[in-house]
Amino acid sequence: MKRTLTLCLLGALLSCADPVTPGFQLETGLYLIEGTIADQPGFSEVRVSRSELRSSRYLLFPAAEVIVSSVDEDGQEVFWEPMENTANFQPPADFAAETGKAYFIRVVTTEGKLIESRPDVVPEPVRIEEVRLKYEQEAYFNQGLQRFVPAITLLVDFQDPGGVQNFYQYRFRKWQPAVVCVSCPERFRYRDGECQDWRRNFGRWDYLCDGMCWNITQSSGLELFRDEFSNGNPITNIEVGRLDYVRGLAPGILFEAQMLGISKGAFAYKRVFKEQTEGGGGLNAANPTALVGNLSQVNEEGDVVLGYVNTAAVTTRRIYVHPDDVPLAPLANSFTIMQEPPPVGCDLDCPPLAPCTGPNRTAEVPEGWGR
Repeated sequence: MKRTLTLCLLGALLSCADPVTPGFQLETGLYLIEGTIADQPGFSEVRVSRSELRSSRYLLFPAAEVIVSSVDEDGQEVFWEPMENTANFQPPADFAAETGKAYFIRVVTTEGKLIESRPDVVPEPVRIEEVRLKYEQEAYFNQGLQRFVPAITLLVDFQDPGGVQNFYQYRFRKWQPAVVCVSCPERFRYRDGECQDWRRNFGRWDYLCDGMCWNITQSSGLELFRDEFSNGNPITNIEVGRLDYVRGLAPGILFEAQMLGISKGAFAYKRVFKEQTEGGGGLNAANPTALVGNLSQVNEEGDVVLGYVNTAAVTTRRIYVHPDDVPLAPLANSFTIMQEPPPVGCDLDCPPLAPCTGPNRTAEVPEGWGR
């Protein structure tokens, strides 16, 4: 009887459901602002993007001609400079936020909007006691490659301070020698510092670096930790990140583990962001949660501003590894150097070498290289 009643109610609900055409209000011009105000020089950066509707799709573009500054609790304002061809802004090279002080970001747009983040206090730094590497021949199964992948995992240990809640974010940088500094597409060749049209080229040509050069890569994952169940205790084997092990064109990898002390609000925002962007489906999938940032337009009632700008106390440790010391069989490197063939009678400068330039390259020997 209960089953019959249930089926009848379900049928009634379905029969009463009229099709409704959903209505959408497509808006453009929303701002997305994300970044960090750090207590160490070189670690502060803010990205300012603006949404635009292109062919019924929302796309993010660098916000042009905005003015970005940081303001501390004493009212001292520091203006940040835009990074060419990016959405990023950086403060002066020697800028470092002060522990225990509150800071916020201020953005003035070309439309006259004044956008500010809520003040965030710089936490006390926590020192990384130890950094080491874990090698696994079958670290995880790669769906794209359809095989188990060898990987290097970066681990840190530290002593968590007692009597206070602490929230951490982890990431890493790595340096590897660069062999190729410029790659020109089909029908182009490298001359006078740029890839120039040359119709006799029917393939990609690569141009070697004119000296020592290192590629700098920042990890893309979001690793978080809170000391809810380990307050005041030694914390060991925290995974900062993982790198698939591929035999490089030049030897050596220098890792830098970065541990960022962040606020409770920043941790909550980043945790929701991680769940929504990295979480999978299935029975154990996290329930949808509102991603509430800490930015708003303050000079008038205006558009919603997305994102979060937090302060951070940064500590780092570096570790170098040579491929001969890695007990793993690497993945094959699919990159092949395709050099321009030298023309008949060409001198020593043809094909030319390329300089070590770009935002993610350096010609300076990184501290800790080879040790």
